[in-house]
Amino acid sequence: MKKNWMLFLIFAASAMLTFSGCSDDDNTPEGTHLVSKEVQNAFNEKFPQAYNVEWELKGNYAVVDFDWNGSEHSSWFDPTSATWFMTETDLRYTDLPQAVKTTHEAGEYATWAVDDVDMLTREGMETLYVVEVEKGETDVDLYYSPAGILVKTVVDAGDGQDYEGYLPQPDAQSITAIINEKYPNARIIEIDREKGMTEVEILDGNVCRDVYFNGENEWVKTTWDVRYAELPEAVKQAAKTKYPEYVIDDADYVSAPSGEWYELDLENERTDHEIDDVKINADGSWL
Repeated sequence: MKKNWMLFLIFAASAMLTFSGCSDDDNTPEGTHLVSKEVQNAFNEKFPQAYNVEWELKGNYAVVDFDWNGSEHSSWFDPTSATWFMTETDLRYTDLPQAVKTTHEAGEYATWAVDDVDMLTREGMETLYVVEVEKGETDVDLYYSPAGILVKTVVDAGDGQDYEGYLPQPDAQSITAIINEKYPNARIIEIDREKGMTEVEILDGNVCRDVYFNGENEWVKTTWDVRYAELPEAVKQAAKTKYPEYVIDDADYVSAPSGEWYELDLENERTDHEIDDVKINADGSWL
């Protein structure tokens, strides 16, 4: 009996050590070994009450998933400098700013089912609220500013996107400086690089503008949508005179170093034939 009692004590002590070891492991966030102490400290300073922390490396970023303030979050950091870039937060629809809910409920997707809601907070860029709606087999992501302006509509974006395309660009300081000079009250929505060009979508007051730069980060042009009712009568008449069988399907205003003009897409409603990028000055003269 004494021998059995001793074996029991040894087993119990061993089990306590094992569970203690597991407890210590549980206190260490998963993936911590992947990031430096500097990155961990930057995260802990920004989100001191975070729990359920998990780290991973995605491309050029250290990404951490965690819970905080009753919500699930994902944050992107520079693994070298420990600079914070962006945080994605899962929200309930009821948590959206009232201005966003008002715009959404008055828009064309108001009757669609809301599948998911996210908030993107970013360094030096506009906060975005993303409302994912679905109807049948179609999904649409609606991007709103805090003031309730619908700045972007993405059809069939797919599930599980991590918004990496909406991260701030660390090497875009010269572009940002030009935008701040030309549009001092604007907020940057998105920066996209493709085929040697950089397109920066900005929200300037209530107007969404696309600002283009070449490979040397020199300003090439700025464009924005213009409603038909806002077009000068001279522009409408010029298009109707030259293309009497066509209607204006889309209109942009273009501002460039060489001047400013309207750029129209025309459509023949009888034949469905289209003529794109028709350029007309505000006085109705052709470019």
